[in-house]
Amino acid sequence: MKKIYQTTAMVAGMLCMLGGASAFAGDETEIEVLKRQMQEVIYQNQQLTKRIVELEAGQRAAAGLQSKRVAELEAGQDTAAGLQSTENSVRLSEAARIRRSVIQEEVANQLAEKGGQSINDYVRLSGLIEGEFAAGDDFEGNNFNEFVLATVELGFDIEVNEWVRGSFLALYEGGEEDDHIIIDEGFINIGNYDQFPIDFTVGKIYVPFGNFETNMIQDPMTLEIGEISDFGVDIGFEAAGLYGGVFVYNGMKNDGGSDVIKGYGAQLGYVFENNSMTIDTGVSYVGNIADSGTIDDFFNDDLGKETVHDQVDGLGLHAIARFGSAMVVAEYVTALDNFHDASTSDPETIYTAEPSAWNVEFGYEVELVDIHSHFAIGVQGTDEAVELGLPETRFIAAASFEIFPATALTFEYFYDNDYDLGDGGTDESANTFTTQLAYEF
Repeated sequence: MKKIYQTTAMVAGMLCMLGGASAFAGDETEIEVLKRQMQEVIYQNQQLTKRIVELEAGQRAAAGLQSKRVAELEAGQDTAAGLQSTENSVRLSEAARIRRSVIQEEVANQLAEKGGQSINDYVRLSGLIEGEFAAGDDFEGNNFNEFVLATVELGFDIEVNEWVRGSFLALYEGGEEDDHIIIDEGFINIGNYDQFPIDFTVGKIYVPFGNFETNMIQDPMTLEIGEISDFGVDIGFEAAGLYGGVFVYNGMKNDGGSDVIKGYGAQLGYVFENNSMTIDTGVSYVGNIADSGTIDDFFNDDLGKETVHDQVDGLGLHAIARFGSAMVVAEYVTALDNFHDASTSDPETIYTAEPSAWNVEFGYEVELVDIHSHFAIGVQGTDEAVELGLPETRFIAAASFEIFPATALTFEYFYDNDYDLGDGGTDESANTFTTQLAYEF
């Protein structure tokens, strides 16, 4: 533009010079022609200037549009880069997950090849702790109250494969004169009822004689008469609701007899189930009921005998029915003959009893203010069991509340009547109230 203005000025100057020189030009016509030519040049120069201005304006507009397009392209590239980055991150995350899965699988394979297993994979720990406070009076009218750590149990079930299980239970029971921990159970069980109806158990076991189901803190008197724990073998079966088996165990020896296995017995039962109820009925037999804990202790402690003059058969019957939240228990255990055993301290005293016991209970479960609760009442009785230290009748009631998970607070009261004087008892009554806090896992 600057050059165009300079050119125009030069043309104007030349016109002035020509105008001033007219006095010296003799030919006026030539001068007029030259003026017209110069004016035409000026006009063309002006048109050229206008065109250049328009072209420059168009270039600026084009430059603006190009800058806008470049900015849009750059923004698009940034967005595409962001999407690509996100996609790459997802791909990297997925790749990391796959690598981690492959590594974990490889570690598991290596552990399996080396036999590396955690003990938690095949050992299940269980236990029970019971603390009690008891108060009451006995048949002689003596009052008592005491706190006691009633029970501590610690059990281990070991199952490395689905066909063989090992189990043992360490037990402490407080209140005994010789407080100590014992191995209450320890056995190996071979079998799998889901795949085969027969199993085999060997070790220290509770033989399947009697049932002894209860809702109470106190053991039922059927258990006192009939529970047998010894070293032995049990072959059991379970199929289509039927269950049972046969068993042999060491047992109490006969007077003057050889040290051979004496204990044996069998059990047979049936469980009926539908949507609203379950009924379990069964019968059991044992070759010598004197092998039960209470009768054996009586022979050892009171009669001073570790053997029995004659084996006395025992019979157990039970029926347990569950209807929704309600449960009824009925059981009877009895010797099938009289004992004939003399006390070493007094040869004239002959133990000729035929002891028996029975138990009937009713229990009901209910939720009270979101606390799982259990209420039960029952009545029990014995016959010819005065020498065993058992009452003739017992009325009992209990209420249990699950105050925390696996933690139960139970209150129990029972009223005992002793045998008549003529039967060797006191003809008196006794009362006992017990509070128990139990934690089971």
